[in-house]
Amino acid sequence: LDKNDEPKKKITASKPSSSSGGYPPMSSAAPSNPFGSTGSSSNHKQETKSKLSSYHERLKKIYEKYNPSKVKDIADMLKPYAGCEEELMEKVHKKYNLDKNDEPKKKITASKPSSSSGGYPPMSSAAPSNPFGSTGSSSNHKQETKSKLSSYHERLKKIYEKYNPSKVKDIADMLKPYAGCEEELMEKVHKKYNLDKNDEP
Repeated sequence: LDKNDEPKKKITASKPSSSSGGYPPMSSAAPSNPFGSTGSSSNHKQETKSKLSSYHERLKKIYEKYNPSKVKDIADMLKPYAGCEEELMEKVHKKYNLDKNDEPKKKITASKPSSSSGGYPPMSSAAPSNPFGSTGSSSNHKQETKSKLSSYHERLKKIYEKYNPSKVKDIADMLKPYAGCEEELMEKVHKKYNLDKNDEP
């Protein structure tokens, strides 16, 4: 052999050794690599999933408020924007004139109250009917009760003015124990003075 080509042989020998030598490492060192990469890729996948779910949630809240028919299409909307979800969010914000910062807050405050108090969230959307309805009905009920009371008071006043004027000042106290059963009191008074409902003064 010549001194110069001996290294060549060595090189060729060493090359295979490195290439074939590459194989064994593949089984020893590579596993750690692939594992590392799969580990990181799985982490990456998890991150992507969590990102997607957060975007999905945000979009869901927006569409539930502004366009409920689109809620079922959110997953399909996100597909073309994989990795560029913010672009989609911007478009949605522009469409519904939302600010990036108040969009989630608005939805959260709206939905949280709805779940916690139930009455609150609806307060912004559905609740108006509930709370308003309830307050309206309760105030109506109070008004009805007041008007009923005043009508009974008037009827009793006319009877007592005619048959027993000294009792006129006590009518309010008489009515208290019969709250909700005023007719019972009226019947007693009718019997006492031999009156028919139609004969009241």
